[in-house]
Order: sequence, then C-alpha cells, then structure tokens
Amino acid sequence: MRSTFGKTVTELAKKDKKIVVLVGDISHGLFGDLRKIANERYFNIGINEQSMINIAAGLSMQGFNPIVHTIAPFLIDRNFEQLKLDFSYQNQNINLVSIGGAFDYSKLGCTHHSYADLSLVMHLNNSKVFIPGSKDEFSSLFKNNYKLPGIKYYKIFNKSHSFKKLKNASIICKGKSLTIVCNGSQLDNVVKSVEKLNILNIYPEIIYYNTLKPFKDFNLIKSLSKTKKLLVIEENSSQDGMLNLCLKRVNKLKDKSLNYESISISKFIKGYGDYTTLAKANGFSVNHIVKKSKKLFYEK
Repeated sequence: MRSTFGKTVTELAKKDKKIVVLVGDISHGLFGDLRKIANERYFNIGINEQSMINIAAGLSMQGFNPIVHTIAPFLIDRNFEQLKLDFSYQNQNINLVSIGGAFDYSKLGCTHHSYADLSLVMHLNNSKVFIPGSKDEFSSLFKNNYKLPGIKYYKIFNKSHSFKKLKNASIICKGKSLTIVCNGSQLDNVVKSVEKLNILNIYPEIIYYNTLKPFKDFNLIKSLSKTKKLLVIEENSSQDGMLNLCLKRVNKLKDKSLNYESISISKFIKGYGDYTTLAKANGFSVNHIVKKSKKLFYEK
C-alpha cells in the first residue's frame, strides 16, 4: 500500500501543479519519479515535524494542495497543536499520510508507536479520517478527497487485507449471532475467526470500515438491532476510536440493551519484536477473536 501512495501522488502531480509533497526524512524511494518531473514540489524537511506542518499551512493558504508524510507519532501526536490552529481552526487543506500507526514500527519500541492518532484527528473540527485496508481503497479515497478543505488523515498499514475494492461500511458476511466491526488488515483475521465460529453454530455479521469520519451507521444500526451484541476490533486506543463511534449510535436502537466487547490497545506496549509477535501478544489473533466472540455470544 505504501508504494501505491507514491504512485498515486505522482500520477496526480503530473496534471495537478498545485500538489506539493513534504516528508520527514522517510520514503524518498517512493517519490523518485515525482522528483524527476517536479523536484521543485518535493521537500524533505527532515526531523523537524512541527515546522513541516507550519510550512504546509503557508502552502495551503497560497492555494496549494500539501501532502505531508512521516511516521504516525511524529505526524499526529507531536503536531497536534499545529494541526488544531493552522488547519482545523482555519479549515485549510492538508493531506496527512502516515505509516507506523499503532505498533507497526514494532522493532523500534514504544517511542515509535501511536495508539491514539485516529482518535486525536477525529476530535479536530473540519477533519476526515481514512483507514484504507488495501491499495485500491487508498487510491480511491485519496483521489476523491485530496483537494477538499480541512484535514484529511490517511493511515497506511504495513499489511493489506486480501479483499478487493471494498466500500466503506460494507457487510462482508451476514449473520445473526453478533456484530463484528473491524478495519484495516484485521479483516482477514476476522473472516478466519468467523469460519471457526460457524462450526460452533455461531454466525457473526461482519461490517468493515475504511472511513471513521464521517461515520456511516446505517448498516451498523440495522445489524445491532438484530444481534444486540457488538465486538469491535481496531488497532487503536481502547479509550476512544471506533468503539466509541459505535456506542454513540446505541441511542438510535429501539431496544437500547447492548452487550459489547473490544479488542484494542489498552496499555503501552513496552516489548520489542516483529509486528506479528506484538499483535498476538495484544489480542489481535484469530484465536483471541474466537474467544471474545464466544464470550459475548453466551452472555445474556
């Protein structure tokens, strides 16, 4: 998906002379072709992320379409004040594209983790939050939104799911036992879990999201009205995020009784290791999804 980001931006920049790319000393290889055709619109700002946002603000105010790219904790966590004042308050156009969200940069430890990037941007006015789970989704979301005013945040995962051309808030499989809501590459784990659960006569309904803000709730409300049970799986803080978005919709249900669980990030992940090791240690695995689903299903 990361290479698709570079190709998509380069393709657009050939026609759109207002596109300017700012990077924080990463991903230079993605933009080799862009530098050949428009080197004057590519800037490596280095490890100076707050200044990078301020520079993007100046470009935006002059009518450019700035695209800012670096690792999630240094793009969102470190720059929150600049994003709030320079872009949210003034409704200026910026495209924030991150890698390394959650614990994708697992081998570099918790200094390079970002558990609340999605939540932080969602709390800003004039913002949109996208979590594409495949290269097709990223390309479509970016092309449709990059010129719009306000903050657009695109979180790129290291892994993609195995489905093609999924739409936001899609029902992946229908069921009646519980509702499982997920995003990103976790979709593959959820589908494998549902296959195991079906053997136990438990039939979850899966709803997949690639956009958290604005949040579409039609399929969610319809599903929860039927199942009354919700499991949310997201590589984001348990304090906010997709779970909170779902629970806010409970008041739209005629019967507001709802049992829910989540698989999310509830603490600092202090260990080192590859992504798969840390994911399993923190519940992002087929076996743990099955366990949580069974617990939720048998609750009265």
